[in-house]
Amino acid sequence: MNNILTTVFLLYLSAIAYGQPNGRFFNQVEGTQWASDSITISMLKNEIGFGLSLQGNDSLTSTRYIWTFADLLTIEKCNVAMESNQFILECPYQNDEEKKLLTLLIDDHPITFHYAAVSSGSFILFYKKKR
Repeated sequence: MNNILTTVFLLYLSAIAYGQPNGRFFNQVEGTQWASDSITISMLKNEIGFGLSLQGNDSLTSTRYIWTFADLLTIEKCNVAMESNQFILECPYQNDEEKKLLTLLIDDHPITFHYAAVSSGSFILFYKKKR
């Protein structure tokens, strides 16, 4: 009986650990990095949507925009060919995991995007709802 309980308990812990690692499905994003195609502050204010893919520990092979979620959101352009980084934006953000909303505070104006995970949760599609 003890072996069965121990096995069930270990399976339960494994399921929790595997279920939602940091960042996946845009849960627990603080401390994670995501990558996007070209993005500017103007695009964030005016565009309808964009996508982010979870950035692993592997090195970049092409120019990408890296979104680092910490106390503040920092976006940098990482140019692989030039081996350089260019600062794009740093701003406060709020992620409402329950409502699937990401709000960025840019120039003292909140910009809110709805989001949805695609497939395994390592790609997130952000979009603004039309009013």
